[in-house]
Amino acid sequence: VGIAVDTPNGLLVPVLRNVDQKNLIQISVEIQQLADKAKERKLSLDDMSGGSMSISNLGGIGGTAFTPIVNWPEVAILGISRGRFEPVYNKTTGQFEPRFMLPLSLSYDHRVIDGANGARFSTYLAQMLANPAALLEAAPEDIVFEQGAVMVKGAPARAKTFAEVASFAYIPVPLPEGLEPGLSEEAFF
Repeated sequence: VGIAVDTPNGLLVPVLRNVDQKNLIQISVEIQQLADKAKERKLSLDDMSGGSMSISNLGGIGGTAFTPIVNWPEVAILGISRGRFEPVYNKTTGQFEPRFMLPLSLSYDHRVIDGANGARFSTYLAQMLANPAALLEAAPEDIVFEQGAVMVKGAPARAKTFAEVASFAYIPVPLPEGLEPGLSEEAFF
């Protein structure tokens, strides 16, 4: 999966490999490592090739939506815009309630991906993002939304190390190759 990185020298898209074999924390750490490498202009051609799709997140910049363009030879790109609370009507209560909404835009090559399958993927992704416990493999009752962030009950407000975050998220996390114990949370949050 290509990860779009905004650098002082323009947009670079390093590729995160074997994503299906990694948990969420491993992916987060590797994304940060690739982003740092991109910003330091240390990416090789191999680091930027071989992806099947990319993810571009403009949420930090702003905007409510955009149309990401597929980077050939990849077959899809997911665009993520800035999330925000919006009033959503609840049919059961008859009231509008605040709900956090995250705009997603999926573009794909119809020569490779059937439109119905693209829609199914978008729906599945939205369901997974609406239920972060499924992503973290934590007990759902232990996942809470506090102060604009997904938190795990019982975790310190600001865990200091990779190991602390991993242990409170109930995820058995082998350290990625080259990663030293004690990595600060800023490296992956």
